[in-house]
Amino acid sequence: MSSTYRSRLLTAIRTSAAVGATASLLVVAGCSSSTDAGTSDGDASRDDGASGAGEDEQAGSGTEDDAADTAAGDSATSAEWAAAEYGEFETFTASGSGEEVVDVPEGIDSGIITVSQTEMIPASPDVLDGAGESIYAIDVDHQSGDMEHVAVYMTDGDDSRVASIEMSDDAGWTVTIEPVSALPELPEANETAGAFFFDGPAGDYTFDGDMDVLSVRQTVPGDTLVVSDEPGVPGPLADGPSIVRVVADAPWTASPA
Repeated sequence: MSSTYRSRLLTAIRTSAAVGATASLLVVAGCSSSTDAGTSDGDASRDDGASGAGEDEQAGSGTEDDAADTAAGDSATSAEWAAAEYGEFETFTASGSGEEVVDVPEGIDSGIITVSQTEMIPASPDVLDGAGESIYAIDVDHQSGDMEHVAVYMTDGDDSRVASIEMSDDAGWTVTIEPVSALPELPEANETAGAFFFDGPAGDYTFDGDMDVLSVRQTVPGDTLVVSDEPGVPGPLADGPSIVRVVADAPWTASPA
């Protein structure tokens, strides 16, 4: 399996200023054969575990790479490809209050991270690598009803795994991490930025809306810019399995050109 997208870290975060707001991050760092989430120390209450699904799914013949190669074939859906490439694990949840660093368990190298806070307007949590360094990239505001804070995080390299999440607010919070295979399909319309599966068909697609900021990228694997700051202008999407990432500051639609 190509090392290009084994080392890809792709993160999308959405934070709403409404009470009970939720921030969602997509973390795609690489496939892991270990799913032992473990339990970390601290004042926060933790609920995590290991499914062992990676080993069970390979109980027949072949290696982990064989399974990923098979899932990347023409007949695989994006969800099947993501499960083989980025691993499956039981959902990890940590909750607490106030400033704290939440350690991301070993064996979860890729996933969808959701941060929710219920007592105040949430700020962006600080996402850190193994050296404790921030791995931020793009930061965009989004307006649709209640103010939302939108940011996209993307880092390349073998050491780009998200190792911890630093919570800085005094409010109560909950952090949840799900497998990448839980991503939704690319919709015909959406209110906010996000990451979605796309299986095809290949062709030119139009992403449109009353927006000032628009960026559409596709991971197939590799990272391809489809549309940049030109709503209504067609851009090419390749056949899946793939992940399409949309950054927009207004509601948008997606349709074949």
